[in-house]
Amino acid sequence: MVTFTRFCRFYANILKYIVAILVPVLIITVAYQIIARHVSFIPRFLWTEEICRFALNWLVMLGSALAVRNNDHFDIDLLAKAKPRTKEIRFWVVNIIILIAALFFAVYGWGFAASGLRRRSLAAGLSMVWVYSSFAVFGVSSLVFQLEKILQHFAKGNAPPQEQEFS
Repeated sequence: MVTFTRFCRFYANILKYIVAILVPVLIITVAYQIIARHVSFIPRFLWTEEICRFALNWLVMLGSALAVRNNDHFDIDLLAKAKPRTKEIRFWVVNIIILIAALFFAVYGWGFAASGLRRRSLAAGLSMVWVYSSFAVFGVSSLVFQLEKILQHFAKGNAPPQEQEFS
């Protein structure tokens, strides 16, 4: 259990670094596009628009996977003052729904990524597998992080889960 949690922490840190790289890529390419539209001597490249879309796609998918791990994205605590049994039921309902969605993204994401092998982006000429695979990566990452949450839940002896941020 400790080793799996350590792996998840390491993997989440890798995803955080990738997200930290994607944010400035997105900002720089969008800023370049804006400046190039208003300054006549700066060339307008079509590939910057594609890079913006690709970076945004990866940013959303990796950020969503990290949000699954941190319990920030999908879990809305409507029953804050509920009984422990109600919190337990809520924990399982929410986490099973997230597991189903993650499984959907993982399974169908691989087929979607494979379809990207036959396609290329128009301006940059990149294989679309690099973009389409973000959905599968999100699904697998979410499955791993959900498994970590469920294992931690069992390790605590089925106590109602405490809202916590993973680092």
